[in-house]
Amino acid sequence: MATWAPAEGDYAAEVADGRRDPSMDSLRFIAVVLVVLFHFMASITTRGGVLDSAFYATWALRVPLLIFVSGWFSSAEPPTRRSMIRLLQSIVVVYLFFELLQRVQIYLINGDLRLDWDMPIFGMWFLLTIGTLRVILPYLVLVRWFGLIAIVASLLVGFAGGVQSFSIQHSVALMPIFLLGWYARQSGLRERLQTPLVRLLAVAVLLASFAAGWALVGTLNQRMIGMHSSYRGHVLFELGMRVVLLAWAALVVLAMLALIPRGAIPLVSICGAGSMFAYLLHQPIQRQWRSWGGPQAVDGYLGVALLAAAAVTLAIVLMLPAVRRPLRWLVQPRWLWFIRKDVVPPSMAQPSPITSDRAGDR
Repeated sequence: MATWAPAEGDYAAEVADGRRDPSMDSLRFIAVVLVVLFHFMASITTRGGVLDSAFYATWALRVPLLIFVSGWFSSAEPPTRRSMIRLLQSIVVVYLFFELLQRVQIYLINGDLRLDWDMPIFGMWFLLTIGTLRVILPYLVLVRWFGLIAIVASLLVGFAGGVQSFSIQHSVALMPIFLLGWYARQSGLRERLQTPLVRLLAVAVLLASFAAGWALVGTLNQRMIGMHSSYRGHVLFELGMRVVLLAWAALVVLAMLALIPRGAIPLVSICGAGSMFAYLLHQPIQRQWRSWGGPQAVDGYLGVALLAAAAVTLAIVLMLPAVRRPLRWLVQPRWLWFIRKDVVPPSMAQPSPITSDRAGDR
């Protein structure tokens, strides 16, 4: 999600020479449109059974799919100066700017000066999670059974009552999906999934996912599928549900990987290349809409339908190349003034020999 979003002409050229994977941009588009849609839907007061069912039926196509794509584009190679600068520009700087921007907005709206910097505002946890997982990935894959370790950590973090930070909970809980994305690319899994039989099974998986989300409205809750807090109430039940949710998310993202066309989809793929614009910019817009009484104006099924159409339209507009171009400095800054030029990353320096306190242990 944190890759540069090209203009239309540049996009076609990047696809042609293999620098860009349009199928991943198409997945981003689907995920971010659903994220924006349900962020607005979560605000309305007329929410009913159908809306709740749709929320749970599509949950794995939102954050888990974004995490999977982020893992797909992550590298387990030792960090270089270029990759470190890229991480600072696309994750750290953007996070700090939008976090500060939204805290100022909240203060101007209701006078609440939030100083809880360990609790990211609204959807900003995503940037912290992706940044954290990309930093630890080169170290994590050095360990045997890193996939199993990630799954166990995801399950155990729910018992960590003292871990209140959304970003830490999210980072650990969603680590298996991130690693699945990385592994799928490294192992060439996509090629093995895109067969007629597997695609037929993938359609069945998506239909089953929608049906399960529809049927489990009374069992699931936003805290469970968000995986951003400790287990509560019946701990063993919630532990079991996290196992189910991780498997559910893994099956859905792999089904999408099998079904998504490899080539560019008109409008969808090029907009998906700018998914970060919609993800970040819709947040202050949605908050301002709420402060102006927007949710109270939504009345009945017609109001819900109009809101859904407006949210989807907003997401698409924010991803259009014409909108991205003047806002690129804000969402995809390439600032270098804060970067030191006299520092060499450890991976580029001369490696030190491995030594031991015990003689002869080499």
